[in-house]
Amino acid sequence: MLAASFWLLLAPSAIGAARLWRTRRDLALLAVTPLALAMVATSSFGTLLGFIGFTLSVSAGLTVLGVFVLRLREPRLARPYRTLGYPVTPLLFLALSIWMIRHSLVERPVSSIAGVVTIAAALALYVLVARAEDPEPSSALTEVEGDP
Repeated sequence: MLAASFWLLLAPSAIGAARLWRTRRDLALLAVTPLALAMVATSSFGTLLGFIGFTLSVSAGLTVLGVFVLRLREPRLARPYRTLGYPVTPLLFLALSIWMIRHSLVERPVSSIAGVVTIAAALALYVLVARAEDPEPSSALTEVEGDP
């Protein structure tokens, strides 16, 4: 079953797709699928759970940290959704995320280091693809209204 799914991924023309890599999401899926299949074939359930828990804790923590960064960088930005209990609840979430990350690094160092390597590789791949698609960085975020 996994082999059939992987083959359909590599042969999208068989399911009617026009091109193999249409978006960054497609490229990410192509990069992650062989890694995921290798992990499932070679790891125990506990190791996979530790790896997934670590990477999800890092991702969730960075997402919540992004709330603080956005509020600092864009204080006048319209906020259609308000974070309940801000700043206490996001700080509590960050503290618990940091504790879970630290606990994973201490208790399951191998799967945690694999998570660090995976996140670093994904970030490097994202930067490479983003630069290939847009060779000149946009200055839209630094422009001030009224400047030519």
